[in-house]
Amino acid sequence: MSAPNKYTVHTRLAMLENAATEIRKEISAIQLKEGKPGVRGCDGARGLKGDPGRDGSNGKDGRDAVGVRGSDGIQGPIGIQGRSGRDGANGKDGKDGAPGRDGKDGRDGSVVYLGPAEVEAAVAAVRSELLTQRARFLGAIDQAIADNGGSSGVQRLVRAKLQAVKQEAGLV
Repeated sequence: MSAPNKYTVHTRLAMLENAATEIRKEISAIQLKEGKPGVRGCDGARGLKGDPGRDGSNGKDGRDAVGVRGSDGIQGPIGIQGRSGRDGANGKDGKDGAPGRDGKDGRDGSVVYLGPAEVEAAVAAVRSELLTQRARFLGAIDQAIADNGGSSGVQRLVRAKLQAVKQEAGLV
C-alpha cells in the first residue's frame, strides 16, 4: 500500500474542518423546546368491597298524599286604559361623591413565569449536555487515532485540530 499523497491529506483535513464547523453551528443553534406530553399511567388495582348497608325503613305508599288537581279559573275582564302622564322636568345635576375604598386583592393566577435567570440556567444545562456528548465523540476519534499508532503527519494534524476544537468548546 502506498503512502497517502498530499491531496488525500488535504481532503481529510478539509473534511474534519467541515465537521468541526458543523459542530460549532449545532452548539450555537441550541434552543429550548417544549417536549411532548408523557403517556398516561395504568389504573391502580380495585379496592376491597365494603360491608353491606342496612335496609331502609318502610314508609307509607304515596297514594293518599296527592290531591285532585283543580281547574283553571275564568279570565277576568280587561280594565279601562288610564290617561298618559306628562314628562317630568329635568332635575339639577348632583355633586360627585367621594371615591370608594379599594376592593380585596384577587386570587393568584395560574400563569407560570420563567425569569431570565431560570431560562439561562436551562439553556446552560442543555448546552453542557451537548458539549459532554461532543466530548465523548471527540474522545472516540482521539482513541481511534491513538489505536492506529498516531505517528503519521495526518494523524498529528487531526489531533492538533481536535485539540483546538476542544479548547474553543471549553472542554480542556
